[in-house]
Amino acid sequence: MGLGVGLLTPAVVAAAIAAVPTERSGPASAVNNTARQTGGAMGTAVAGAIAGPPTAPSRFLHGLHTVALGSASLYAVTAAFALALLPGALRAGRRRAG
Repeated sequence: MGLGVGLLTPAVVAAAIAAVPTERSGPASAVNNTARQTGGAMGTAVAGAIAGPPTAPSRFLHGLHTVALGSASLYAVTAAFALALLPGALRAGRRRAG
């Protein structure tokens, strides 16, 4: 996950800042950073709650498998939405720029 976040963060920050007027780039960057930090903390907490207590190794391992499958499913659905919506967003952006 660290590699993905490291590769994705600069692009997301650039898109968030580019989507607002220059005078609002500071707050846009702050909101983006806050959302990223909160999402990471919430994701870790939810994953830990689903995985269960590590004192029961077999239940914990099953919980980790559940978390991994759920995360992979969310990534796949998100990628499908992005691929479906991205061409329209690119066309709209080109119309505004041109």
